[in-house]
Amino acid sequence: MEKIRVKFVDFWTDLDKPEGNYFYELLSRRYTVEFSDDPEIVFYSCYGKEYLKYNCLRIFYSPENCRPDFTGCDYAITFDYNQDPRHLRFPLWALYYLGYLKWFRVEPLETRLPDEELLKRWKQKSKFCCFIVSNPKSRKRVDFFRKLDKIKRVDSAGRHLNNIGYNLKGGTIEKLKFIRDYKFVISFENTSHAGYTTEKILEPLLAGCIPIYWGNPLVDKEFNTARFINYFDFATEEELIGFLMTVDQDDNLALRMLKAGCFTEKHTPVSRMEQDLYEFLVKIVESRHEQRLVAANKVVSLEHAIRVRTNTFVAKLKHYAKIGS
Repeated sequence: MEKIRVKFVDFWTDLDKPEGNYFYELLSRRYTVEFSDDPEIVFYSCYGKEYLKYNCLRIFYSPENCRPDFTGCDYAITFDYNQDPRHLRFPLWALYYLGYLKWFRVEPLETRLPDEELLKRWKQKSKFCCFIVSNPKSRKRVDFFRKLDKIKRVDSAGRHLNNIGYNLKGGTIEKLKFIRDYKFVISFENTSHAGYTTEKILEPLLAGCIPIYWGNPLVDKEFNTARFINYFDFATEEELIGFLMTVDQDDNLALRMLKAGCFTEKHTPVSRMEQDLYEFLVKIVESRHEQRLVAANKVVSLEHAIRVRTNTFVAKLKHYAKIGS
């Protein structure tokens, strides 16, 4: 197989290794993939600016609510509904789902269980609701947590507002095992934007819970709103909480929700999304020697680097000013 040299930088974790690296997994189906400090292709995310050091083909992947900047990357893979031919929509929930299926062998969301089994699993849930958040910046979900917790105890298992004594991390089988004991999970994104759907809604569904979701106003393009409590379907939070408390006390209503398919009928199956990602990556690799790279344009590249570093500096100033105020 043809060899390609790659580098992964500025991600939420170390991806410069085969273990747990889904991009490596896909590329390895066709190429011998070598991790290199002299790469042909750099994959980078939004948690740093190390990618600026590499004058090769750059592919941007974002799990966060931010847009691709094509003065810094040649291609982008994000959650956005962006029709640019250099962009592919592959949201974080899909990456997590494929990872859970491959590495943790979870029960696929497409599995249909008998009513008796669904009701049995629901009645085995001994706890009301949980909340697993480490980022304290989203006032929307923090305020909702506080409001619901005043009505009925909500266990907070992340770093922020923790009230159980230890922290859980997303993307782990331990998290799925933890939330399986709960009927409901507060599944609010960090921010709201069209198409921005992460693991927040996915993990409760995998654990047989009912998510309370806020974030992507177009979530119903992929996920069936009959299977979760959609914040956008209610006029007020009080109305939402009233419905939530009704479901908590009505097993028949809960069963009706649990029976609903997790995905909409017209959604793109995750297997198709995976194939689209594979084909997108192969197309990039196959044409890499013919590309006119962003990094090769010295003027654009310099302007981009200056803007990124300036924005980083300004953000730090604002952060320290806020701390000192």
